[in-house]
Amino acid sequence: QRRIGKTSVLQKFENTLQEKKHRVVNFDLMGKAKEPFGEVWAELEKRIRDQFNQSGSHSGQPPFLDWLSTTLSEDNKNSSLVLLLDEFDALEEWEQPEDQQAINKLFPQLRNLLNKYKNFKCVFTIGRDPKHLSSKTFSQLEGIEQRKISLLEEGQVVQLINLSKGVLNWTPEAIKEVERLTNGQAYCVQLLCSQIWDCFYSEDRPTISLQSVETVIPKILSPDIFKDDIWDGLSAAGKVIASILSEFDEGATIEQLLKETQTKGGIASVLQEQLEKVPPSLVALDFIELVKGQKYKFRIELVRQYVKRFKSFDDMQQELDRPTDHVADEYYQLAYKLVHQHRKYDDAIPLLRKAIEGNPRHIKANRLLAQVFHDQRKLEEAHETLKEFSKFNPRAAKSWLITVRLALAEQSEKDKDKLKFYNEILQLDPKHPEAKKQQKEIQAQIEAKRRLPWELAKGFVLTYQKRIAQVMAVVISLGISYIWSVDFPPGLLFEIGKTNNNEYLLTSVPSSESHSLVFLQIAIDKPNVQLKKATFKFEIYKSVALTPLADTETPTYQIGSALLKSKGDTFQYPFFEQDKPTPLPFVFTFQFENDMTQEPEFTCKTDAPKIGCEVKLKGYASLLRGIPWWIKGSLFGLLLVVLIWVGYAIKDRERDDIL
Repeated sequence: QRRIGKTSVLQKFENTLQEKKHRVVNFDLMGKAKEPFGEVWAELEKRIRDQFNQSGSHSGQPPFLDWLSTTLSEDNKNSSLVLLLDEFDALEEWEQPEDQQAINKLFPQLRNLLNKYKNFKCVFTIGRDPKHLSSKTFSQLEGIEQRKISLLEEGQVVQLINLSKGVLNWTPEAIKEVERLTNGQAYCVQLLCSQIWDCFYSEDRPTISLQSVETVIPKILSPDIFKDDIWDGLSAAGKVIASILSEFDEGATIEQLLKETQTKGGIASVLQEQLEKVPPSLVALDFIELVKGQKYKFRIELVRQYVKRFKSFDDMQQELDRPTDHVADEYYQLAYKLVHQHRKYDDAIPLLRKAIEGNPRHIKANRLLAQVFHDQRKLEEAHETLKEFSKFNPRAAKSWLITVRLALAEQSEKDKDKLKFYNEILQLDPKHPEAKKQQKEIQAQIEAKRRLPWELAKGFVLTYQKRIAQVMAVVISLGISYIWSVDFPPGLLFEIGKTNNNEYLLTSVPSSESHSLVFLQIAIDKPNVQLKKATFKFEIYKSVALTPLADTETPTYQIGSALLKSKGDTFQYPFFEQDKPTPLPFVFTFQFENDMTQEPEFTCKTDAPKIGCEVKLKGYASLLRGIPWWIKGSLFGLLLVVLIWVGYAIKDRERDDIL
């Protein structure tokens, strides 16, 4: 990993080895890949000779190797040599054929010396996983002991901070904050402490508090101070994931990271497959870590804040969107001239399609094709072009998508289509003023249309409420009357009347149905005096005298076809018909001997069990029974109409008095 403190470790290593009487050559290989191998070897030869206080010409490899062989012979045990080769992997970074790279010439020489002399040692430091080196270089390192140097431990961070203890007075909270921000990353600890020193050092031994640490953070998070070495060591896919992850303070799962890349948009499918493999590789670099087996987060908080501020996804998007297909860019340039110089839109369209086919992420080609379709009023084609482009780069497609959808909404005839486009615009830009305004108006229009029938009905009712109430009163009255007529007992009904001569008359009430009977019986309950006579009279039949039936507990009198000398086996109970006059009723007459202290009770029954028979005191039945239901309903409805009219007249008068 870059900026992990390898050079500092080598310096410490150098001092320790020198104390133990080893001859140490610390040789930095950064930038040496560009130099001819001969110059690199000559510089290394000079540094080695200087360690042994050798002077004279250092040119020519054979003399040097002969001299080195003599110096490193086993008999000369006091002349051990250690080479500290910093940034060893930098030798293969220069773009040149592999067989000409310095690393492939230098390493065999060193390997030969290592195999030949036990008192010759080398320490190679590299800033990446050895597996990421070329296969040839990696194979040459096989068998060499490896040590991974990563983050400082907690106690080591405190030791490093306390180097300034005699000058700066650190509070425990400030030290904890440095540990939290750096997590023991040597370069970050050094950078943070250096900035604190520059800002607060004085002869008064100032106290470094938590607020002091927070004060210098904005100064550190600057491209001028915070080096990009760590960032530059990441792959393109690694930079994408790091940019997204920097926005999650508490870390994110790999599913969240991939979803966010799709939401922010525009990662091609090939790169998408690479992204799934990135987090584990970043963990191997100690760049991020897996927390509780679920979430990935930055190991170094300072790095996260720096990436979030200066390496945003938008910056990465622009880097990824730079045209890599020169042919696609040439097609775009030709189309651009046809559009802006010659106004030949139809000729430009095929060229732009070829440019996009070669590079679907080409921002300018996609935008120009959408603009051409828009200017030609081919809005559907413009919309489809931008929808496809938004899969790669929704942010770059956003403004033109809004423009085209506004035009599509304007030309749509149906409210639901207009509303669809305005809703899609607000998904891209929730604060878009025109879309919000039009959406609100269309929703109001749709709601008004939905409520129109109800509003019309309500207005009609308010205008004609008195008349409606009167009509409803008549209708309801007719309905109740009809239901009442249906529910009215279909049997026989007699009403009791009394004269001054201890005479009781049982008068039949006409029925709404015709009943054919064989016999009809009247019984007298609780008689307290002797019955003087009983007679029966009915319309065409003659008045007949009645005699009680034998073997009955109470006096019971019966009439039937035989007694009435009817030609048939049955006789008809009186019923009401609309086209005939009201028939004369049955009349039973019962006359008693003297005045009675208790009123007798009468009951009746017929030969048909399903036909009921009742005897009641004279009342409403004699007035209403037999009258058609529609006449009764109309009369009651007319009464309600009058009452409603009176009620509204009183209400109007009270309102006039108020006004």
